[in-house]
Amino acid sequence: MWCRDFTAEERCLVSFLLRAAKKDEGYISEFFSEMQCYDMDDGGMGSIRFVSSGNGEDADARKFGEEVCSCHFTDEDGVTVSAALYVDSAARPFELDVWKVDFSPLIRLPDDNSKFILDHVRVQ
Repeated sequence: MWCRDFTAEERCLVSFLLRAAKKDEGYISEFFSEMQCYDMDDGGMGSIRFVSSGNGEDADARKFGEEVCSCHFTDEDGVTVSAALYVDSAARPFELDVWKVDFSPLIRLPDDNSKFILDHVRVQ
């Protein structure tokens, strides 16, 4: 697993979903200052797992929780892409699951949150 910083496009999408999940700007800023990510083995569709930067947290020790919100957008080739934010069993952001409906690799995440269409938010 190779951890890295979020791309600008990933930050845009994750921020959109965190806002939809009713997280404020302070929470979002803290999240990005404390977390990194790594690419998941999903055939190039863009899914990422979140890991703490600096404190040595073992990403494999965290347990999957549930989906908190999802959205969709259109990739540059016109194919619909679904994106869902999942939290771990302690309700901390866990992963961004990206799924292109034809299973082809993602061309590019949008860098403008107006491209995202909210589909679902879990009632808290």
